Amino acid sequence: MKFKLPVLLVLFLAKSLTAQKISNRDVDSLISKTYTYLDDKIYESKNDSMKAAPYLYAYLSKSKKEKNYREIVNAYQNLLHQSPMNLRLKYADSMVQTAVKSKSNELIGSAQLSKGIVYYSQKNYVKAYDYYIKANENISKTENDYLIYKTKYHIAQIKLYLGFYDEAISLFNDCIEYFKKNNPYYPDCKIAE
Repeated sequence: MKFKLPVLLVLFLAKSLTAQKISNRDVDSLISKTYTYLDDKIYESKNDSMKAAPYLYAYLSKSKKEKNYREIVNAYQNLLHQSPMNLRLKYADSMVQTAVKSKSNELIGSAQLSKGIVYYSQKNYVKAYDYYIKANENISKTENDYLIYKTKYHIAQIKLYLGFYDEAISLFNDCIEYFKKNNPYYPDCKIAE
């Protein structure tokens, strides 16, 4: 299996940190924890990558050991959010490569959307748009309305930036209608009329 340098660097860093802070037995016990537990610990440590490193490493190791593509993608996404900007594209690449192996349109589209978002944050709008379109092609084959409208929203942002105002407004209006009716992450939140 091919490893990319940034992945090896983080794994080495995580392994070093793990060796310093916790023993191999503790690492094994972390790997035996649930994904929810590891994810919670990563979230609790989100502002301290040194503290999060053992949990990030355990999450990735556990998911790879189980050959669980969905969780491997989640592990790379966690690493992406904890890493410096210059490494984020590498983790996004790993997310897409893993998602493709899963053959799940939802997972592939979601990973492509994440990669587009990384490009957008780097102000590379052409590549961001390319990945949003790829994501849209895959996500439109699913029944995941949240991802469908999240993708539309990001496409609308690019269209607005590029000056295609009518197209952007149309997409934003679709998104507003959807999120008024379905706000899966913030059900008590009301969008102002």
